[in-house]
Amino acid sequence: ERVEPRIEAALQLCGLTKLQLFEAGDHDTKAILGTGPGGVYLAFRGTISTRNALTDLQIWQAPHPVQPPKGRTSRVHAGFLKAWEAGRFRERITAAVKAAATAGDDTHPPTPIVITGHSLGG
Repeated sequence: ERVEPRIEAALQLCGLTKLQLFEAGDHDTKAILGTGPGGVYLAFRGTISTRNALTDLQIWQAPHPVQPPKGRTSRVHAGFLKAWEAGRFRERITAAVKAAATAGDDTHPPTPIVITGHSLGG
C-alpha cells in the first residue's frame, strides 16, 4: 500500500526511506517499515478503531509460534498474535524486513532491526 504523503514526509525528515505500509484488514492492524541510517525500522500503529479495541480485549496469553529451546515456553498477547497471523501479515512483513536488512553486501556488519509500537502495536 501507499504511505500517506504527510506521514512519508515526516518519516523522511527522520532519514527513513524505502517506506512500505502493511495492513491486516480483518483486524485493522497496520505497520510501516522504513530503512535509514543505522538500521531497519518497523513500527506498528496503535489502537485507533473498534476492531483494534476488540483485538486488544483478547488479553489472554497464547503460545508463541516459535518456541525457545530447552522446553521453555514463550507466550504473547492472543489478540495481537491473531492480527499478526491474519492475511499473510506476518509473512509479508517478515519477508520485507529480511530483504531490507540484507540489502547490502556481506562485507558490512549486520543491520540493526528496531521494532516498536504503541498500545495494540506495542
